[in-house]
Amino acid sequence: MLSCESKRHANKSNYNCYILTIYQRFQLAERKHGYMKLIEVKMILEVAVLNVVTGKEAEFEAAFHQASKVIAETHGYICHQLQRCIENQSQYILLVNWVSLEDHTHGFRGSVQYQEWRALLHHFYDPFPIVEHYTMIMENRAQEFWRNPV
Repeated sequence: MLSCESKRHANKSNYNCYILTIYQRFQLAERKHGYMKLIEVKMILEVAVLNVVTGKEAEFEAAFHQASKVIAETHGYICHQLQRCIENQSQYILLVNWVSLEDHTHGFRGSVQYQEWRALLHHFYDPFPIVEHYTMIMENRAQEFWRNPV
């Protein structure tokens, strides 16, 4: 399964490809006939603000841990993050990187994995989240941080 890892090759055996970088524009290397072919992919970022029923946060996080394994098996999945809001402990943001919009909207949502994802998570939401998709226009990083991480 692909995951967001920096400066290490991560193997996703069912696609036989490797991540070369963490940046929003991933360089994928595809192994074919014994050689590596570099492909630049402009991926899609799925963003969902998740409002969880108050008092169910620990249950939700445990269920999300299970659901993470489910989504990671989906074609076109790259990586995801779940972050909890500091000001509102019942609110989370889900960020999922996909190779294409169709991999999420048609592939994942039309799959058996989505039915399992839905059964694990959807009963925690109030109200049901709005999901939107983004593509990167620009990225800027502090160069010093990447040279000398803390």
